[in-house]
Amino acid sequence: MLADPRRRGVRATAGQLSRLYGPVGLDLGAETPGEIAASIVAEILATASGRRAGRLRDQVTPVHDPIPRLTAAEAAFDDVSDDPRTLTGREIKCQTESR
Repeated sequence: MLADPRRRGVRATAGQLSRLYGPVGLDLGAETPGEIAASIVAEILATASGRRAGRLRDQVTPVHDPIPRLTAAEAAFDDVSDDPRTLTGREIKCQTESR
């Protein structure tokens, strides 16, 4: 990966090199190019969100942060009628099913 830039005289700094690591991807048992791509994207998503990419069934804390609910005052001034924070779970489910 770095050989071609080096042949053209481009040298990476120590700081830039410290940000590279490999092999890349999560151990999903990937064999095909598509599976390898999925493992790489999965690692990128986990790293970007600060997650360890473990099994969800082994997690003891909630998977997602709760959706913030609007206070009555915020809802009164909210002119976007389909803001998901103002909907109940049943309304969200109905909207999702109708799409």
